[in-house]
Amino acid sequence: MIPQVDMANHVHPSNTAKGLEGSDFVVLAARDLPKGEQVFLSYGPLPNQALLSQFGFVIPASPDDFALVNCHTLVAHASDSSASAAVAAVASAGLLMRESGGDVSDWQPAGPQLAAAVHELAERGALPASLIPEGTSSASGAEAEGKAAYASLLKVTLDAYSTTVGDDRAKLRAGKLAPRARLALAWRAEQKAMLNRELATITIKR
Repeated sequence: MIPQVDMANHVHPSNTAKGLEGSDFVVLAARDLPKGEQVFLSYGPLPNQALLSQFGFVIPASPDDFALVNCHTLVAHASDSSASAAVAAVASAGLLMRESGGDVSDWQPAGPQLAAAVHELAERGALPASLIPEGTSSASGAEAEGKAAYASLLKVTLDAYSTTVGDDRAKLRAGKLAPRARLALAWRAEQKAMLNRELATITIKR
């Protein structure tokens, strides 16, 4: 509907402001733009998943992006009555996201908030044993158990992919991909890269 505006690339924050003026869609420079400078629009500080699904592009190494972690093992464990209250309390504290229906989501953003949620569940003794690797005993303390379980969740998510970041990026460099396949692969590569970086930050003292 507005093809000229759609030709502008996304940057957040951008060098323009945009909005409706009557029935017209108006783009105004937010500052003086020298000749030759590209005019950018901002779709907002959105993660790549939203940019891809809503607008059809992916931004490499976006500061607004986050990796999604498969927490099904953690959430499914909450069906056990001894763990359900703990998971509900951690979610109510805002450390775990819920679905629109109120259930704790199987997919959670990687980062300090999820790490804190897992640590709190370790403190409450509500972690599934399958997330705690051998060699990390209760004697190691809740901090070590929480870190080990968080690392396990990251590894489970990474292991579910059939390729590595290197494989994906090599395929992207080789080209010959349909546009949708290229975008999906770019998003997947970013997810894996962020998960790997997050995993590299975890140091577990045993």
